[in-house]
Amino acid sequence: MGGGLVEHDDRWLLEQQPGDGEPLLLAARQVERSADPADRRATWVRPTSSGEALLEAVTVQRRAATTSLLDRLSPDERAQLAHLLRVLAEAEPRSTGTV
Repeated sequence: MGGGLVEHDDRWLLEQQPGDGEPLLLAARQVERSADPADRRATWVRPTSSGEALLEAVTVQRRAATTSLLDRLSPDERAQLAHLLRVLAEAEPRSTGTV
C-alpha cells in the first residue's frame, strides 16, 4: 500500500506545533489511518486533502518566518551560520527510519 507512512515513521506528518503538546495534524483531525494488510502490526497514516492543504499553509508560513530571520544577517553571518549548520548536520547520526 503506497502513499502513506507506517505510524512509527510519521514524525514529519504529525509534527508538533511550537509550544503545543499535540501534533498538528492529529489536533486538527487531518489524518486518515488504515491497517496495513501485509502487516497487521502496522498502521498507515496519511493526511486528508484538507490536511495536505494545512501542511502547505504551515510550510509557507515557516518559510516566510525563516526568510525574515535570515534577512537580518549579513552575508558573512549567513556564511558562518551555514557552516555551523553543516557541522551540526554532519555530527548528527543519520536516522535509519526505524524506531
